[in-house]
Amino acid sequence: MARPKEFIEINVLEKAMLLFWQKGYYQASIQDLVDAMSINRASLYGAFTDKHSLYLLALERYRQQDVAELLQLFNRNLPAASFFAAVFDNVIVGLTDDPDRKGCFITNATLEMLPDDQAVQNLITTNLTFLQEIFVEV
Repeated sequence: MARPKEFIEINVLEKAMLLFWQKGYYQASIQDLVDAMSINRASLYGAFTDKHSLYLLALERYRQQDVAELLQLFNRNLPAASFFAAVFDNVIVGLTDDPDRKGCFITNATLEMLPDDQAVQNLITTNLTFLQEIFVEV
């Protein structure tokens, strides 16, 4: 009989996201992930299958957080100039206020994983399509 999970999946996914964001996919070892997520290897594999699947979930989590922030701005029905000013202000503040200077996780993933990783390519394409649709709508 399998033991019940002793962690909240979204919480450990957040920790994995931060580690991948800081170190990148290739530099983050399984042991780094186990340590950062405070779970054992069996739990990592049981909940997330493998490192690559966990990376994709972490990248999608980051993307969804960005999408939510952008939709909040979009739903304020700001004039186009104000909307785009707010978007760029948010990006600048996010980048300059980060003491770790991690940059944008999606940009980092693009530089590290493309053109070889089709799953990451699909996620990035989905993100770019969404951004284009919102920007055109504004």
